[in-house]
Amino acid sequence: MNSRPKDPKTARNKNVLVIGGSGSGKTRFWLKPNLMQMHSSYVVTDPKGTILVECGKMLQRGTPKLGKDGKPMKDKHGKVIYEPYRIKVLNTINFKKSMHYNPFAYIHSEKDILKLVTTLIANTKGEGKAGDDFWVKAETLLYCALIGYIHYEAPVEEQNFSTLIEFINAMEVREDDEEFKNPVDLMFDALEAEKPNHFAVRQYKKYKLAAGVVCSKRLLNQAVGKSLRTHNLKPKKGAQVMRKNEKITALYERLSRDDFGKDDDQQRESNSISNQKAMLEEFAARQGFTNIVHFTDDGISGTCFDRPGFLAMMKEVEAGNVEYLCIKDMSRMGRDYLKVGQIMEILRQRGVRLIAINDGVDSARGDDDFTPFRNIMKNISCLGRVFC
Repeated sequence: MNSRPKDPKTARNKNVLVIGGSGSGKTRFWLKPNLMQMHSSYVVTDPKGTILVECGKMLQRGTPKLGKDGKPMKDKHGKVIYEPYRIKVLNTINFKKSMHYNPFAYIHSEKDILKLVTTLIANTKGEGKAGDDFWVKAETLLYCALIGYIHYEAPVEEQNFSTLIEFINAMEVREDDEEFKNPVDLMFDALEAEKPNHFAVRQYKKYKLAAGVVCSKRLLNQAVGKSLRTHNLKPKKGAQVMRKNEKITALYERLSRDDFGKDDDQQRESNSISNQKAMLEEFAARQGFTNIVHFTDDGISGTCFDRPGFLAMMKEVEAGNVEYLCIKDMSRMGRDYLKVGQIMEILRQRGVRLIAINDGVDSARGDDDFTPFRNIMKNISCLGRVFC
């Protein structure tokens, strides 16, 4: 379609600006009459959500197909032949009523993979200041490796976020068995044997190198911790030693409205504040932890870190009043793994032992070094609900 005017002298601006208050008829008396002419393609924004409902059937039927004589064409039964519109819908409010966007369909090069990974990380990091970019680089390498494998090796029907989530779910790590290889490791080993210079293989080997650094950090923390505990086992005569019962055991519970669906009663009960309190109290009793104090945030998202209960707890931590911090799982702490990493560093500096029961995390064993990778998985899981 050539939009250049044939006669610039008599040409008029084809753009129209319609201004009017609510109920003045902008949609009813201008938009709909123009839409009903069905003379060309249309891009329509529908903030009220009524245009598709009221005009969709008309567009689905389309306009009469015209013959060379300019008259509507008819089939052998004498019925008018119509040319239907192809209707595409993007509903950002209710994705169940929307067509889904698959970024994998637009990947054509390694540069496109990096663009997708950068966008993915930027939109899943949550709020707050960024910390050490080591974790971001490790996350970038992991995503580049997995997405590269999916793009170059997987069938077209499997090139989507569902496959990416399946890969991540299969990445089991056993801390007591350094020789253990999960299905994803074996998959990349097979690809390396066939194509040693494959883009995905190169990225995955770099990622495994980063994972090795984490393991080294954990072993170093353990060695230093044992050395300090041995050195301080018997305090010097006359030294002022704070007794354990002078510090508190903090039990932190958080429940977000996103933790369960409207009809998911089982999940609702599992994540309920009362359930979390009962679990944490039982665990503390078994471990012999005393001076129990609850800190609770009900109905607040994990992407928000100015939660009242959380801030009150961190105030006690900063004051040096907390010895143990127990939570149900790491997602209770927050959904931004960089921010959580900063918080865990504060806990370490203040000598607070963090225990996440369901995740098997205990900072006394150095498990917290693996937490950024666990949070990567949780972010991907959240994404799956949007893209899958």
